[in-house]
Amino acid sequence: MPATTHSCVRWAGEPERTRPVTANFDTPYGDVQPWSIDTAPEGGTVWAINFDWLHKHGKRLPEAAMLRLRDRLAPLPGVASRVADAHDNEWGHRPSIPADALFADPTAAEAIIQALDEAITDEGGA
Repeated sequence: MPATTHSCVRWAGEPERTRPVTANFDTPYGDVQPWSIDTAPEGGTVWAINFDWLHKHGKRLPEAAMLRLRDRLAPLPGVASRVADAHDNEWGHRPSIPADALFADPTAAEAIIQALDEAITDEGGA
């Protein structure tokens, strides 16, 4: 599946902070933007799972795929408490997870890739 990212542009007046970079994937469910990363100095960088852009009120990834994605990501450092209410909020938010803690886990990147691959393929809706 092709993936693209939005360009990174510095915010006016905030030289140490950049706009978030957001991945864009062409999936069997249409284009989805599954995650963003927002950089900031001194440990302020966050990785966000864009539940709202993945689900789009049922117009993109099916409910089963969203539940499975949440459950696969929850064991990662700093994620569980931030995604616990995602379903109750009808997938309408983008929880931000501190990147330093998340990616200190050497398995995090691969776990995220696997969880997203599963969710955005036909397997995710099964």
